[in-house]
This record gives sequence, C-alpha cells and structure tokens, in this order.
Amino acid sequence: MHSSEKLKFSFENFKISGELLIPEGNGPFPLVIMVHGDGPAYMSYFPKLKNTFLKAGYATLMWDKPGYGKSTGKFSDKNLKSERAGILLTAIDEMKKHPKISADKIGIWGISQAGYVIPKVLEKKDDIAFMILVGCAGETGIRQTAYYIKAQLMCIGVPENEAIEAEQNFIGLFYAKTFNEYYKCAKPLFDNPAQREMGFVSAMWTKEEWKPMNKSSESFFNPMDVFEKIKIPALVFFGDLDKNVDPFQGRDAYKKAFQKANNPNYKVIMIEGADHNIIISETGCETERYARTKEGWSDYDPEYLQVMEEWLKELKTKSHAKFLNHCKKQSPSTDPAAYEYLYDGLPASVNGVCNVIKKQLIHPMEASQMKDKLPPDRYYEDADFPTVSEMLAGLVSRNDNGLVNDRKPEERLVVACHHHGLLLASILRSQGVPVRVRAGFARYFEKKAGVRFGHVICEVWDENEQQWILVDPDRNMVDFDADKFEFSYKAWLDLRKNKLDDVEYVSALSEGDHAILHILMQDLSCVLGEEKPYWHEPEFLIENVDDINKLNDDKLIVFDKIATLLSNPDANLRPLQELYTNNNFLHPDTHVFADWYEIRTGKSFDDFSKEFE
Repeated sequence: MHSSEKLKFSFENFKISGELLIPEGNGPFPLVIMVHGDGPAYMSYFPKLKNTFLKAGYATLMWDKPGYGKSTGKFSDKNLKSERAGILLTAIDEMKKHPKISADKIGIWGISQAGYVIPKVLEKKDDIAFMILVGCAGETGIRQTAYYIKAQLMCIGVPENEAIEAEQNFIGLFYAKTFNEYYKCAKPLFDNPAQREMGFVSAMWTKEEWKPMNKSSESFFNPMDVFEKIKIPALVFFGDLDKNVDPFQGRDAYKKAFQKANNPNYKVIMIEGADHNIIISETGCETERYARTKEGWSDYDPEYLQVMEEWLKELKTKSHAKFLNHCKKQSPSTDPAAYEYLYDGLPASVNGVCNVIKKQLIHPMEASQMKDKLPPDRYYEDADFPTVSEMLAGLVSRNDNGLVNDRKPEERLVVACHHHGLLLASILRSQGVPVRVRAGFARYFEKKAGVRFGHVICEVWDENEQQWILVDPDRNMVDFDADKFEFSYKAWLDLRKNKLDDVEYVSALSEGDHAILHILMQDLSCVLGEEKPYWHEPEFLIENVDDINKLNDDKLIVFDKIATLLSNPDANLRPLQELYTNNNFLHPDTHVFADWYEIRTGKSFDDFSKEFE
C-alpha cells in the first residue's frame, strides 16, 4: 500500500498545494511529476495513471493548478507557460531535497498544454531523468489552436473545405503585417457563428487598435526547437482521434526532432481509437468528451497503460545497470596494473577470495600479537602500499609465487581494513563483480574494545539475489547482518539529531564528532569511486573538529546532504558527484602519512610505533 503526503511550496505569487504518493518500501524512489494541461486541474486527477506509476515503483507528484482547489495565484495572459514552467522548476528543486525521492531520477509526465511547459523547463534543467508526453502538440500554439478550430468545426458537420479555410484564417491573424491582411482573415472567422461560439475570435480590433503580433510571444514558441536538442529518454503518445492537437503532424514532428537530436532512447506511439487523453473513443470530438461520466475519464486504452508501466520499469532497470557498471570499474586505488596476472586461478566465490586475502595481509592490531614472527620494524605499512598495485608489488617482492595460501607471516603486508577492502574490490572487479568500498563503524568490536571503531568493509552485488551483501575481508565475514555495521550517514544524521548511541566513536587518530565526520568523508570518497587513502583528508579535517557546532552552517548543510544521499548511493550517485564537484572544501589534500600523523596528533612520527606496542 502506498503512502501520501500533502505538500506546499511557492513560486513568485503562486502558493501551490500538492500531493506526493510514495510506493511501499524504504526508498528513495524515482519520481514522476505530473503536469496537467489547459483548464481546471486538481491534485486528485488521473488516479488510474498514478496507480500505474506506483506499480512501476515510482512516486508521483501532482498539485492543484493555481486558482483551483487549495492553490492560489493568477496566471498572466502573456507569460502563462513560463509561469507554469517556474512552478514546475520549483517543484523539481523541492523534490530533490525529499529523503524518499531519488534526486537524479526525477522525470515528468505531461499532457496537452504541458507540451509547451516542459521544454521551457528542459531549457533550464539538464538533469531531468525522462519525460512522458501525451497529446502534446508538435507545433506552435497558433497552429495547434488553428487545428483545434478546424477539427471541432468538422465535428459539428461543417464541410472540410470551410473548416480548412477557418484554420488558415486563424493562422493568418498572427502573421498579418498590415491591418488589411488582419481584417481579411478575421472577418470570416467573426462572421462564423460556430467559431464565434468557441470564443477564439469573438470580437475584432479596429484599425486604430490593431498592431502586428510580437513574434517573441509564447504563441510563436515551437517546442520542437527544444526537443531537437534533448537526449533524455522520451515516451510520446498520440490518439489517432485527437481533435485538440494534430496527432499525425505531432507524431512526425517528434520523431524528426528526436532523430535530429540523436536521442538514443525514444518512442512515439499512435494509439488507434483513442482521443486526446488516450481514452477509448468513437469520435474524439468535444461533444462526446463533455458527455463522459467521471468513470469514463479513466477508460484509457490498455496499451497506453501497459506500455507506460513496462517502459518505466525498464528505465529503472537500465539505470541500476548503469550504476552497477560504475561499481565494476577499477579506481586508481584498486587497479592491479601490471600485476593483474596474480588474479588468475583465484576462487570465484566471495568466501574464497576473502580466505586468500587473509593469507596475504595482516591487520596492524593482529601484528602486535605476532611480534616473534615479524621483523621488528613491521608494524604498520599502510603508507608504504597505498594502492593495490603497490600492495601486489610488495607481496611479489617478498614471495614471487603469487597470492599463495602458504605465505609466511613475514612475507605478508601489515595493513589496515582500508587496504583489505581495496584488495577485495580489485579482485572481484577483475572478475566482473560490482563492488563498493564503504566506510562506517564496526559494532562487532564494541564488546571487547568498549568503543565503536571506524572501519572499512565492502558491499558486493549478489546477482542471484539482486541485492548488496556486506563483506568484511579484514575479519573474513561474508553476508553478515546490517545491524553489525553502522554506516557513516547514519552516524552523522544521528549526531545531528543528538540521537547517537551511548558509545565512544573512534577512527584514524580522532574520536567523537571528528571521527564521525572523518568517516563520512572517507565513505564519500569510496562511493564516488575515488577510494583515496584515509590520510588524504580535506583541509578542514586536519585540525581537530571536537564539536561540529563550531563548523559554519553552510558546511553543515552540505554534510547533511551528503549523509542523506549516502543512505542510498544506488539512486544518488549523480547528485553526490555534483555536490562534490561544486564544493571545493570537500576535496582532499594529498598528505605524506608522517606529516598527517604529526599534524593530527601533535606528536613526532618517531612515536608512531608505540601506538601498536
């Protein structure tokens, strides 16, 4: 069962009330923002379409049009479509902040007049995920209205040649260069009682009042000028009985525009026996439409609903596949480079690979218990082997038989959990398995150590179960329960809400607030695919942050956004990348490990070995 939220937001003088419907589950979810057409419109419209989106796993948002329901404000005659676009842009920005919505998977469904609103948004936004257009004209508003006049005149029995003449006269009104040209087109329309009843030319200007039309007005806006530059996934529907917009001209115009844009993912579909709303119809004429019952307005052609649901599901699958491909790519930190041959013949199972790793690496805490088997200076080698290629080179230099199970302790590397995670990611990625290195706090050390240690694990994609499993190659734990590991985002958000567990947080020469912020930044680096060494910190972390409230509000807002997005990196990779790119203070400095240690602790690096005695 889905849930619903009532929402309010503002744009200029417009106060908007809307409703967000959210599918069952934890989310965040992709979103379809529904943009209504001309005339009255309420947030309660299109319940059957909303249900189709919910079944496909998408949240939906729709609002009362200003002047109807609970939304207020009055559109201007000259800028109606631009004002509607402003409202839509505001809605998109509001939804990007919503914790249940995937910020980079917001798309738009629009009908009729929405076809003039949506391209105005696309001119200003390059992160719309997809669009579904229904009965949207493939020409200017002038020509669309002229077609409507012609079609409706024919619906009431006006001969086709007279209807076509009325269509051409209406277009001529807007392109007249002199009053005589205007009068020649306007007079026949005004004298036609059927057209006059429609209200398009119900009065005429005098010679003194008339002036040529401003070609920059919204009436001359052709949406195809925008769509021929757009490459986002697009699904366009027309009903062949549409009497509001020309379905055949529209079909051809959209195909031509998308082809010109080299759009790789578009469909333009003509539904037979359907009207402007893709409702099963006999004529598509207004007389039939106005006679419909409330239930009749939901009598959509089944093909329309089925195609839309399947297309959205496929879009979601492709989007996730793209993200999984991102997690298959080696980073500069995990690339084995010339040593990839060492992976030949390794086990194909995660358990098997973890067993191999534990025969190659020793955690520094374990090294303190193996002093009799290790050289006296062998206590912490993270800085000597910061990348996988350097780790593999080091292993070969100590035993050139490869990643063998009988490697002696003195032939292994003494490196921390970060390096264990990098090596697991490197091996599995070489096998085509998506892996994500993650930073957080291990809860399975608490009972013995009395603190919650910062720790690095991996999320490994289980193709059979179609889900991520947690793997700790350092502790040799595979598919363990999520409650044993506290991800960085949860620790940060709980810290901000003063809801942290009553336990001391410790990580990388820091504790408390500083430890949590350090791990949050490390987790961000990992999810972005950079997987930088943990001593390559942003400048603001070099000095001890004993109290996050000492940080300025702008930084805290960015950290809050990072934590919220990290709660579902599958859905939020792109906004995380944008947030990182747009905030230089997040970028790490490249520090020499010894310098980093001395700055962070105020101690000489010569004392470092004492940490592990």
